[in-house]
Amino acid sequence: MQYFKNIQLIILISIIACSFIKVPEKNNELKNEKLNYFNSFIDSISKNDTLHINYSTQGCFHDYTEELKIYKKLDNLFAELIVSIPGKQNFLPLTHYLKDSSIIAYSEFENSGRNLKTSNGCTTKEQYIIYSGNDSIKFEDNGCEFKGYSILKNKIFGRTKIDLYYREIYR
Repeated sequence: MQYFKNIQLIILISIIACSFIKVPEKNNELKNEKLNYFNSFIDSISKNDTLHINYSTQGCFHDYTEELKIYKKLDNLFAELIVSIPGKQNFLPLTHYLKDSSIIAYSEFENSGRNLKTSNGCTTKEQYIIYSGNDSIKFEDNGCEFKGYSILKNKIFGRTKIDLYYREIYR
């Protein structure tokens, strides 16, 4: 009999303890997560819009710019990468269809850039200007710390395709 009383007491204590644990509302939690995670320029691209990412980098041994364009064509998103190097010819753009993982990578890139806090411990200066329509943001990395743009390009085009593209440019 004492055994059952102990079990009942444990159950009662468990119920009381669980009543103090705050369980978040799932709908609000998902809604807030989606707003925080996906509220970026890429979400507002319509049929005739283009999202531009202008990237420039200058350092001791390099100076070049890139433009990554994201646009909608036939209800699908595409990306186009154009590299410009002073003293070299312009190269054909690298173009690719955006998968869902690439769209998420863009949102992560933009969010990371908006929150970028960097030190000045590097001789390389990277600048990012993102714009679509009348909206734009700009951020810089002077600390050689921000890897978001490289990650984004790799997600969109694939590391192998990016490597072949740059090899063609620098040969």
